[in-house]
Parts: sequence; C-alpha cells; structure tokens
Amino acid sequence: MTPMNNVTTGSGIASHQAATQTALVTGASRGLGATLAEFLAAQGYALVLTARGPEALAEVAAHVRRHGHPVTAIPGDVNDPRHRRALVGAAHGGLNLLINNASDLGPSPLPELAHYPLEALEAVFKTNVCAPLGLIQEALPRLMRGGLIINLSSDAAVGGYPGWGGYGAAKAALDLLTRTLAAELRGRGVGAVSVDPGDMRTQMHERAFPGEDISGRPLPEVTLPFWAWLLGQDPLSVSGERFLAQGDTWTLRLPAQPGRPEALTSRLPASPGRPEALTSRLPASPGRPEALTSPERAQKALREAV
Repeated sequence: MTPMNNVTTGSGIASHQAATQTALVTGASRGLGATLAEFLAAQGYALVLTARGPEALAEVAAHVRRHGHPVTAIPGDVNDPRHRRALVGAAHGGLNLLINNASDLGPSPLPELAHYPLEALEAVFKTNVCAPLGLIQEALPRLMRGGLIINLSSDAAVGGYPGWGGYGAAKAALDLLTRTLAAELRGRGVGAVSVDPGDMRTQMHERAFPGEDISGRPLPEVTLPFWAWLLGQDPLSVSGERFLAQGDTWTLRLPAQPGRPEALTSRLPASPGRPEALTSRLPASPGRPEALTSPERAQKALREAV
C-alpha cells in the first residue's frame, strides 16, 4: 500500500478533532476499500472495517493500525443482518462516515441480459442495493449530525454497456436510493452521495474482463485527490450528488443561489474508453462574461465559486 500522509483534507467532515471521527468501510480487504482504509487512517479516523475474506482483512487492519488510531476488523457478509448489526455496534460513540464499497459483479464472464440468470440478478441486487440500504438503516441511529453516507456507484449505472446490464441496473438503483436518502435525511443533518470511482486495476475489474490485460488501468490511489476534496466539504452542501472520482475535474452541480443564479456543472474530459469529452459549461455571469468549456478552467471556476 502507498502511504497517504501527503494527502490532506480541507474544512468539512474530516476537519474536526480526529479522535471524534469514526468511519465504517465495507469491502475493505483489497482494491479501493483497502486504499480508503489507509487514507482514512492517515487522516485520523477510527475505523470499522469489513470484508468477506478474514485473512486479507486482518492484513489491511494490521497495516493501517500503524497510524495509531483504533481499527476494528470484522469479517463477514454484508448481506447478513446480524453482521450489519455487529458492524454498527462496533462504532462506539457514534459514526461520522459510512462507505458502502462492497459489491457483487455477478457472473463472470458478464452475460447479456437475454441470458442473465434471474437468481444471479437477485443476488447482485441483494448485495449492491439491499445490503447497503440495510446497513444505512442499521447505522442511522448512530450517524452523527454532519455525517456522510457514501455509496460506490459505477459508470455501468448510466452507460448501457453490453454485458453490464445486471450490475449496472443494481448500481443505478443504488444511485436513486442515494438521491432519495439525501432528501429524506437532510433534516437529520446527514448527507448522502454516490461516487463512481472509474475503471481501476482491481480484482473486480480482472473478473469483469477475464483474460484481458488490465495492467494499464490506474491504481485506486489515483482517486485520492478526489476523496481528500470530498471529505473537506460540508456534507449537506454536496448531499444528493453523483461524483466521478477520476480526472482533474469531477462532476459537481452547485444549486443556484443569490449571486449565482444558474447552477454550475463540471464533467470529466475525454480519456481512453471514454472518447467523447463530457464537457463542462459554466454559464456566463458578472465577472465571467464568457461561458467556460475547458475542464481545467471549469475546475478553477468551481473552486472560486465554493
């Protein structure tokens, strides 16, 4: 694992005294989950980690404990209600951050919908939709005001890619669940966002592309600048958004407000596998007479806006 000490957060959820911050991360034994565990420990979070593989989870937990903060590792299946209760119960003193990262890709190689076994589809929805919601329901009594729920999504949720229909449909359902939770939990002072981390060099992507060399795909660490930015935001200011974690800019829609009558949006530039740029367009306004379409300039304008 790459040390994360050189990546720091701003003034949002992670800016309080570290000892008061507790994060629960599912799917934490490898890939993005393990990377996030390392990153959060470096930021001073106490951690509750879970994954199905006890040996790999124990290795991650031992590694991140070197940062000197409490780490509780509980192996198990997030589909099990008893396991979800145990995870939340381990968050002594309350929970500030819940990251639903565990997922089920489904059959490999990925079948087209015309031949997708319905029992496999049910299993995919159970892990990717029902289990995250079940954990959120269990965690809500312990989620502190100003806390944040992060549900990991996928570009398959919006792409309509052949073979990705089962997984994509489940992630699309999770996206809608997240937006609805954002509206329902605002009164509690709890935020909820979706994050599409993008293609990465992980075991899940190896299963998705059997026999394909994915060594050229980025490691999960490439998303760390985004995570540092996200945890530096006021959770309610970003609640309900769906973010793209990779690239120099990320998807962000800022609601209109006095002095900024039109919403601002920014999207990722073109990249391999995404040949058409998802261009950002910031509307003209006083002090910015021309609309901006460059991702780099859009990022600068977004930073100035917030």
